[in-house]
Amino acid sequence: MLLSEKVGERGMVLSIEPNPTNLINLRRHLSLNNATNVYVAAVALSQQAGVAGFSFSNNTAQGHIAEGERFLVSALTLDSLLESFPFRANAFIKIDIEGGELLMLRGAAKFLTERNCTILISFHSSFLRDECLSLLESYGYTPVWCSNFESIYKMGSTADALFIRSLGST
Repeated sequence: MLLSEKVGERGMVLSIEPNPTNLINLRRHLSLNNATNVYVAAVALSQQAGVAGFSFSNNTAQGHIAEGERFLVSALTLDSLLESFPFRANAFIKIDIEGGELLMLRGAAKFLTERNCTILISFHSSFLRDECLSLLESYGYTPVWCSNFESIYKMGSTADALFIRSLGST
């Protein structure tokens, strides 16, 4: 709701939610608040389109793509999803997908290299942090902020970080 209010009538919010329980709650919340500038995609984001196993925990905020799971969800790349999404201006991307951040970023190469975005990302392991940092830097992004640390490279295993890509970056 906060992002919907911040971008206002001229902006758009794309919300990705593969968990059916969360999806029902999200759509009800958007309706109750008359948030008409939010588009909801009932998919998971990954590095390739298809069907993916999805793992649920007791906490609905912690579901994630996982091989071998019996519950299946549709998976898309961010690039394929955005082919039909009419962005009007600069993009802000918030990523908190419980360990799927690297897969999602790999599936967003076209969008992330062609657009100037601000990205807020939550890392869920030191391995993912290092891999995501390397990938985002190769796309021309610069880490500019990290919660509770002076430098993004001093992070513990999980933390939030903000990245920007300026016009003319390659």
